[in-house]
Amino acid sequence: MTDKPEADIVSKKLVAEAFAAYAKETNLPAFEVYSVEGQGKSAQWTRIGAAWPHKDGEGLNVTLRALPHGGARVVLRFPKAKLATPEGAA
Repeated sequence: MTDKPEADIVSKKLVAEAFAAYAKETNLPAFEVYSVEGQGKSAQWTRIGAAWPHKDGEGLNVTLRALPHGGARVVLRFPKAKLATPEGAA
């Protein structure tokens, strides 16, 4: 957030517009949802779901396949791009 409220309003509007455009163009989740236990390099990350933006860009629908353990953080991350492997490559 900035010290200027009008800048925050503009940035929130841009994010909402970007989510709305993404939702209209694809059925893929905008975020992967993880349960994270621990800190730093020893943290245990477990993917537990996915999140899709609302068509108006004002929120997210979150689908969980599991619930985080007590004390675990819930983290939403942009999905990593799946790289295509050329035929014949291992």
